[in-house]
Amino acid sequence: MGQDIRILVVDDSPLTRAGAVALLASEPDLRVVGQAAGASEALKLFRSLMPDLVITDLKMPEIDGVTLTRMLRKEHPEARILVLTHYAGDENVFQALKAGALGYLPKEIPGDELVRAVRTVAAGGRYLPREIAGQLAERAATPSLSPREIEILQKLTLGLT
Repeated sequence: MGQDIRILVVDDSPLTRAGAVALLASEPDLRVVGQAAGASEALKLFRSLMPDLVITDLKMPEIDGVTLTRMLRKEHPEARILVLTHYAGDENVFQALKAGALGYLPKEIPGDELVRAVRTVAAGGRYLPREIAGQLAERAATPSLSPREIEILQKLTLGLT
């Protein structure tokens, strides 16, 4: 293969970080260059290490993964971010992708799928498991209300005509 993919792993769980690092280290082209327990540490490490990819959790103390993604992409528009989390709800996925993440995986996925996602996102592609992509497609198909429609509904709930 070509050059190694340099990865920064961000998760407040030491056990989750260790598992991800061990799994990724078993692949010849993947190299974890840094680990962070939170977003502040991740920002500092990103600036000094300039990894090819960041794998981040969503729920972390102080600064969450969506905010970290937004901050990284604002400072480094080329940053490639893959979210790996227990929170698979479509709103979480939508917010992470809107913030600039290129991929989103639930932590329950098999290791080989994480490796595929890492390679895809590091190459600039998007990666979503089929069921999460389906949730997003359903969300996109649901018409949203205009501000005026929301105002009318709010007034109706107050008994106004």
